[in-house]
Amino acid sequence: MALSLVNEESLLKLYNEDPTTLLFARLAALLLGNGKRTKATTIAETGVQQYPDYVTGRIVLAQCYSEADNYTGAYTHITEVLKKEPQNAKALALLSEISEKMGNMEEAEKVRGCLRQIYPHDPTLEGKKIVSQQ
Repeated sequence: MALSLVNEESLLKLYNEDPTTLLFARLAALLLGNGKRTKATTIAETGVQQYPDYVTGRIVLAQCYSEADNYTGAYTHITEVLKKEPQNAKALALLSEISEKMGNMEEAEKVRGCLRQIYPHDPTLEGKKIVSQQ
């Protein structure tokens, strides 16, 4: 099945046929993007319980938690990802966002600095600075 043909319905069908599939992360991300956070979170939690070392699953679960304002849960999963893949750009960017939302501006800026060092030519990082919330 071509990736462009994958949609929520087809992924749900595959997931329901085999709830142990690694497609759980893709499905949860799609559901989250479609505004179905609760269902996405449930699927991501189940998947991460089955595959605790699956980095993509943990990143998606952290995104679900972050969108639900569960920053502690999101932080826990993102730091687990970074133990395995310390230069994972998606995880570092999410850690920066989560840290900022938790009010830890120093950590957020430190993480952004790491991203700039690892990916010095990434135009999405140029000139970005954490702005302290008051």
